[in-house]
Parts: sequence; C-alpha cells; structure tokens
Amino acid sequence: MKEAVMIASSSVDYHQVVYKMQRGADGELEQVESDRKMEIFADPTLVRSIEAFAQKDILTAIQAGYPHANLFEPLRAITGKIITGGALMRSDELFEKLTNENAGTIGLDMETYGVYYAAEHTVFEEKPLFISLKSVSDFGGKGTEITKEQKAVKTKYATYTSAQFFYRYSLACLPLTT
Repeated sequence: MKEAVMIASSSVDYHQVVYKMQRGADGELEQVESDRKMEIFADPTLVRSIEAFAQKDILTAIQAGYPHANLFEPLRAITGKIITGGALMRSDELFEKLTNENAGTIGLDMETYGVYYAAEHTVFEEKPLFISLKSVSDFGGKGTEITKEQKAVKTKYATYTSAQFFYRYSLACLPLTT
C-alpha cells in the first residue's frame, strides 16, 4: 500500500448530471443524460504553501511519531483532484472508470466536494479559504494488498497522519489571530 497525504487542489461530484427529456428521431420522448460536473478549486496560494510544507522532512517526522510506523511505506504527499460521490465504493472497475473520466484524480471520498461547494457558495461577503487534506487508508477496491497487522491500524494511521500534517502546517504557516 502506498501511504499518502492527499492535498485536494480541486474537487468534483462525479454524480453531477442533468437528465432532460427530448424527442428522439422516432418522435418518442427519451431521457438524455448530460454531464454537468462543476469542478471547484481550492485557493492556489494555499495549495502551493501546503505543497512546499510537505517537501520538508515533516512527513518523515509525522510517520516516525506513529507507534506502528514500521508497518507502512514512507509517507508522501500528492496533489490533485479528489472526486466525491454519495456512496462508499468497493469496485476496482468503477474506480478506474471514474479516474479515467476525471483527469488528475488522486482519490475518491464522500466529503470533499460538499465542503468545497459550501465554502465556494457561502452567503458571507468574504469567502473562507478551504482545503481537504486526507491520508489514504484504503483504495476502496479488492486489489489492495494489505497485511493483517496493517489492517488492524490502517484507519487510525491515516487519521493520525492527516491530522498531524494539518496541525503542524497550521502551527508553522498560518497566522495567529487574537
């Protein structure tokens, strides 16, 4: 398993489609589906700042702080699009189809697009900065090779690494306000 902190530079809801009725060549009404995906982007300055922070030895330090770190490969950071859907996915075929349809995809989840949409469409004058940072705990498919020892701690490890990454980034790079 390749452990990684995913930095979501953008997100798309892969279920975003519009169905409309139109007359076919035979004059009969038929339902037509059209893709209406609206990609929402995190602030590029924030993304670059987080990427620069990830280039330091911080990932090694975070991993070293986990009690079962020896069970996992070196932690890395990857940046790209996280695509979101409303259901837990356990299909290698669907994962491959969705990543092929959405170039630049680094992962799938059920939350990122909702956060991005809410932040992007806020009613407040000043839009908040937003970012999704998530560590991979599984790849949602049956093709993932994982030992019994890794399985016992993989979710805790992913939670720990993503929380530690954001915590340390916050302390080092975000301005303190009083």
